[in-house]
Amino acid sequence: MRVNQLDAELLDEELFDLLQTQLWNAFKHWNIKDTYTPELQALLRVALFKLSIWDRDASYGAMLQNLKYRDERNSGSVSARPSRSQKLLYGLITVGGRYAWTKTELLMTREGWGELSEYTWRNRIYSALQQLTTIRSALSTVNFLIFLHKGAYRTLVDRLLRMRLVPATRNLGRQVSFDFLNRQLVWHAFTEFLLFILPLLRLPRLKRKIVRFIAPKTPTNLLGFLPERTCAVCYSENAANTDVQNAYETVECGHRYCYVCVMSKIRIEEGEGWNCLRCGTLVRSGKRWIEKCDVDLRTHDEVEDKSGESDVDEDEVEEADSDVGLDSDDDDGNGETEAESVSDLDSDINGEDVQSEAEFAE
Repeated sequence: MRVNQLDAELLDEELFDLLQTQLWNAFKHWNIKDTYTPELQALLRVALFKLSIWDRDASYGAMLQNLKYRDERNSGSVSARPSRSQKLLYGLITVGGRYAWTKTELLMTREGWGELSEYTWRNRIYSALQQLTTIRSALSTVNFLIFLHKGAYRTLVDRLLRMRLVPATRNLGRQVSFDFLNRQLVWHAFTEFLLFILPLLRLPRLKRKIVRFIAPKTPTNLLGFLPERTCAVCYSENAANTDVQNAYETVECGHRYCYVCVMSKIRIEEGEGWNCLRCGTLVRSGKRWIEKCDVDLRTHDEVEDKSGESDVDEDEVEEADSDVGLDSDDDDGNGETEAESVSDLDSDINGEDVQSEAEFAE
């Protein structure tokens, strides 16, 4: 009985919260909630009280637990219904009293009665209400302890009005089903097991193993036809720029890729290897690509021979220079003789011209 009564109270509170949420959603487009919250809550409690305790002598939570109120003042009747006066007082206290208390607290908080001088009547009322709240909390605690001991009068209002919750049907067996609790325990244990085991499974790695097991051993759609300057990973991912950037080559097959592309692929595989997109070789590491150039490897003797040949060539060059100097001297002499012959020829021509002019004058 104690468990059923406490469960009935919890069900009533959950029902009120559910209806209150729907009521706030209905008035969310108007500024009614902030202004008239106590009034709307009071109307909702009045509706629940009228449809449950006033009409059926039990709240909705109590009806779900097969409970109803009985008038303990009429001890001669086992199923004596509460009188109208009892139910009316119950409604006034639970609905009207709660509304009056809420409005009073809002008024005192808004006007700051607690901050006024202790000699004012407002501050005295505020202090008296605070003491009354403390006394009510203490009495509720004592009543709850008595309820746990005897199982009667769940609240102070029930004890004051002598209204007690009793079984509505005596012949109904009190069977407690643990099916829902068993399902909850099973699912709770299962979820805890999954939370513990999933980090250990390493799902991406497991997925890659399954794909490799199902996929064919020889890779298809190889990109060996691409030129060396093109990164196969960028080409397969339809990148805007497919040229190799910061070139790295695979150690196993020597194909070139972008550093970011090849190292990210290898790191994702977590040491299991990545299939080269050009040849299908399993790649596990890469290194920086260095452009190769032709280098003449010469021995020490070859270097000496080359140096000797260079000395001989220098001697030949000196001899050729001397020959060129002699030739230039000869050319100078020949030039002088040719100049003398030209001057003699000019003088002869001039003499003949003078002689011809003299004869013409005679």
